[in-house]
This record gives sequence, structure tokens and C-alpha cells, in this order.
Amino acid sequence: MYIGGALEKPHYEQDGPRAAGSYGQLKLACETCIREQMGERGIIVRVPEIWGRDCPRLINLLRAYKEGKPGIIKFYAALF
Repeated sequence: MYIGGALEKPHYEQDGPRAAGSYGQLKLACETCIREQMGERGIIVRVPEIWGRDCPRLINLLRAYKEGKPGIIKFYAALF
């Protein structure tokens, strides 16, 4: 979820989400709904750099999942 001022200071897993705009507010509302309706059965995955249905990253992750292989998602360590 985009957090306003994301590069102004480090953010940590325990930080609460703060939606910066209407798109982020929609995502946050959806995640809240999943938590409320599914409880511990719900899983929320925030995968970076997914742009649309034909996104190469999404296609590779789905292929790896179907083949029972771990998907690899590169991420960047804290920049601070």
C-alpha cells in the first residue's frame, strides 16, 4: 500500500497502513473486509510491480505457483 511520504522515514511491518489517496483507501477497505470476513483464513499479499493481467511478473508468479515452485519476488532492503 502506498504510504504518503514513504521516503521521508523508514516504515516497519508493525506500522499501521495509511492510504494516501482514493486508490489506497479502496485497497485498505478491501483488506479490512478480508480481515473481517475471513479472519485467520484470509491472506493478503502485497506484491510490488504488478501492472495488469498480462504483467510478466504476475505471469511468472502464477506459473511458479501452478508448478509447485516457490515464486521469487525481489525486494529492496531498508534504504535507511
